[in-house]
Amino acid sequence: MPARGQSKSKALGGTCVSGSQNVTGRVFVVQDETAIDDSAFSGFKDGDIIVCRMISPAWLPWVQRSGGVLSEVGGWLSHMAIVARERGILLLVGCTGLDQLKTGMTVNARTDGAVSVDERTAAQSRKTA
Repeated sequence: MPARGQSKSKALGGTCVSGSQNVTGRVFVVQDETAIDDSAFSGFKDGDIIVCRMISPAWLPWVQRSGGVLSEVGGWLSHMAIVARERGILLLVGCTGLDQLKTGMTVNARTDGAVSVDERTAAQSRKTA
C-alpha cells in the first residue's frame, strides 16, 4: 500500500484504541480509502486484518468480520473506533510502516500497538510481487 509520507524503514505499529486481545491474521490491504462498495473487498476473507490509510464507516460489514484493523488515520473518538470497542475488535490507529504490508502476509497485532510480520509469509509475498 503506498502510504503518504512514509518510508519502508519505519517500524510497524500504532496506538490501540480498541480490543483486549492480540490478533494474528492474514493482511488484506484496502487500496482505495474512498471505496464504499463490495469491489474494494474482493478477496477479503473473514478474520483478515484490514490495512488501510483511513477507515470508512461504509466498511462496517467487513470491519465486523475482520480480525482487526490497522489504520494510518483515526482516533479514540472516531466512529469506527467506537464501533470497534462495542464489538471487541482490535483497532490500531496512527500506524506507521503499513506500506511494508501486502495482502496475503500474516501479521500479529498487539494491544500495546506493536505489529510484527510473519517472515515466512513476507518472503512468499516478495517472491510473488
